[in-house]
Amino acid sequence: MTNPYEPWPPTSGTYGQPPQDAPQYPAPGSQWPTPQGVQGWPAQYPPVPPRRKSNTGLVIGLLAAVGIVGFVIFVAPIAFFAKMADELNESIANGSGAQTEQILESELEVTFGDYVRTDSKYYVSGKLPVTFRNKSNERATFNVHIEALDANGDRIAEDSVFVESLAPGQSTTKDVFTFTDDVEAADSAESFRVASVRKH
Repeated sequence: MTNPYEPWPPTSGTYGQPPQDAPQYPAPGSQWPTPQGVQGWPAQYPPVPPRRKSNTGLVIGLLAAVGIVGFVIFVAPIAFFAKMADELNESIANGSGAQTEQILESELEVTFGDYVRTDSKYYVSGKLPVTFRNKSNERATFNVHIEALDANGDRIAEDSVFVESLAPGQSTTKDVFTFTDDVEAADSAESFRVASVRKH
């Protein structure tokens, strides 16, 4: 019986046999031939790109370096100048007498003696002995301003004394109100006081 799908008459070959130019199919159980120019299925896909290295450590290192440089350039000078300003302010305060109470409390002890008046044939003199003791643990020089007060607490005379280079624990005694013009006021004074102290 003639194959209804086969053209008639056959173009080539024998009746019942496939034409010579028909495509050849693999035998059952064998593999299909690989097309020319194709090396296999994996070659049909792009290669997997290599994994990029993480830059996290580099970024952290750069940030740390920037922080250190910023500290050195900005923070350290500010701290240095702030310290210098504090020391300068303290020096000005000590030199102006603004720290009198603090100096008398922790650095300098002042003890007043009795005023002694001396009358002679030609002039009148007097003196008030004052003892100064360095209570601090460093050598210092002091300029002390002293006032003589009346019964109302008003100043009636004043004098200054320079106490030079007192070692820690060292004491010295100086005489004040020795000028003739101060004798009458100092002799009549009810009390004496330290008006201000400047430390050098």
